Amino acid sequence: MRSSATFAALLSALTACIATPPSPPMPLPPAAEPPPPVEVPENEADRAKFCADWCASTSKPCLEQAQKDVEKTDGAPPSEEEMKNLELFCGVTRARCKRRCGDEGAGFLAANSGLPAPAACGGAKMKVRFYDVGQALAALVELPDGRRILVDTGEQPTRAGCGKPCKDWSAHLLAALAKDVPDKKLDVVWTTHQHSDHAGNADTVLKTFEVATYVDNGTRLDEKDGGKPGPIARARKAAADRGTKIVVVDPEHVASPLADVGDVKVRPVVPSKWPTNCDKDPNDCSIALRIDYCKSSVLFTGDAEAKEEALFATDAVTLLQAGHHGSDTSSSEAFAARVRPGWVVISSGKKDEGTNRDYCHPRRSTVERLEGFTASQAKRPLEVFDGICKKPKPGDWVSIDVSDRVFATARDGDILLTTTGDGQFVRE
Repeated sequence: MRSSATFAALLSALTACIATPPSPPMPLPPAAEPPPPVEVPENEADRAKFCADWCASTSKPCLEQAQKDVEKTDGAPPSEEEMKNLELFCGVTRARCKRRCGDEGAGFLAANSGLPAPAACGGAKMKVRFYDVGQALAALVELPDGRRILVDTGEQPTRAGCGKPCKDWSAHLLAALAKDVPDKKLDVVWTTHQHSDHAGNADTVLKTFEVATYVDNGTRLDEKDGGKPGPIARARKAAADRGTKIVVVDPEHVASPLADVGDVKVRPVVPSKWPTNCDKDPNDCSIALRIDYCKSSVLFTGDAEAKEEALFATDAVTLLQAGHHGSDTSSSEAFAARVRPGWVVISSGKKDEGTNRDYCHPRRSTVERLEGFTASQAKRPLEVFDGICKKPKPGDWVSIDVSDRVFATARDGDILLTTTGDGQFVRE
C-alpha cells in the first residue's frame, strides 16, 4: 500500500519550489542547447499573451517530472487521486509562472532557460522535411522551439499490387525518421485521412517513437484492409497501447493539438461541415494543417480535392504541399489563387513506379497552375503527365521547365526546406 505521507511530503517539497521565490530566483537546470535570447513585449497586453503562451508550454514537462518523482519515491505510478493533485499542482505552477513572467520579463526567462521558450523572428529555423516515400506523403516539421510534428506516415509496405516499391518506400521513411529524430520523441503524429499512402506506417511510428498526441479525423475507424484492421484501426490500437493521447479533428472539433508559443501558431484547417461525398471518398475528409512562424507559413492539405478546398477558410501561404500528389483533381484554380504559394512541394512516385502506374502524378496542368505563383525566373526540368491515365499513350509523360521553387520528391528525393520566419524558404 502506498504511503500517503510519502506523497504528501513530495507534494510539499514540490510546492516549495514554486512558493515565493528566493532572491535571486533559483534557476532550473540549463538545457543542453539554451534557446536564443527572447524579447519580452513591452506592451502590457502583448506581454500577457506572450507569458501565457510561454508558460503553457511548461505544463506538460512539469506533470511528467512530477509523475517520475512520485514513481521514484514510492516505487509505483501515481494513483488516480494523486494524478489529480499533481495536475492541480502544475496548474498552480503555470499561474505563478505567468505572474512572474509578467512582472520580471526577460530576467525571469533567463533564469529559467531550461524551459522551452518562443523563438524570436529571424532567429531559430523552422525545418520542413518532405521524405521521398514514392506515391505517398510523409513530412516532418521541426518548430523553432524544438517541437516536432509528423504529417502523414507514407504507404504501408504490404499494399496489394505494389510489391517492392512500397517496401522500399516504407523502409526509407523509417530509416530517415530514426536519423532525424534521434531522441525518438514526436509531439504530434497528424494523419490527414484514411488512405494507406498517408497512414500506412502510423502504427509502426507509434510503436517505435514516443508520441505525445496522435490526430486523425475520426471517420471510418473500423475500415478493413484485406480482412484485417485498416491503417487507422492499427494506428489507434498502437496509440492506446503506448498511452498516446488520441485527438479527433473534424468540423466540430477544431482545437489545435499544440499550444501557440510566441510567433509559432499551429492551426487545423477543416470545413465547417464535410463535403457530401466525404463518406464515400476519404480524400474529401482530409484534415489540413497550417503552421505559421512570423512571416512564413506552410499548409498541408493531404489529398483534399477541389470540393473540399473550396470550403477551407485559409488565405495566402508561403509553402504549399500540393494536394493529392499533384493530381488535377486538387489545387483548383480558385484555391491556388486564394493561397498564392511562394514555394510548392509535390510528393509523388516516379513515372510508372509502384502505385503511380495507376495515378500518373503529377499532372502538367496542376504543376503549371501552381508554379505561376512562385515568382521565380529560374527554371528546372520536371517530368509530368499530360494525358488520360486510364488510356496512356507514348509521349504522355513530358519534361517541362518549371520554377526552381517547385520541388518534387520524385525528382529531388528527400527535401529539407528551412525558414527563419522571414517569408522565405531555403533548401538545405
